[in-house]
Amino acid sequence: HRQEQDIFVRLIDSSTKQ
Repeated sequence: HRQEQDIFVRLIDSSTKQ
């Protein structure tokens, strides 16, 4: 599990949750 990818996924998820 990469932390960098987790941050990216969270950023995209937050953007799509708008």
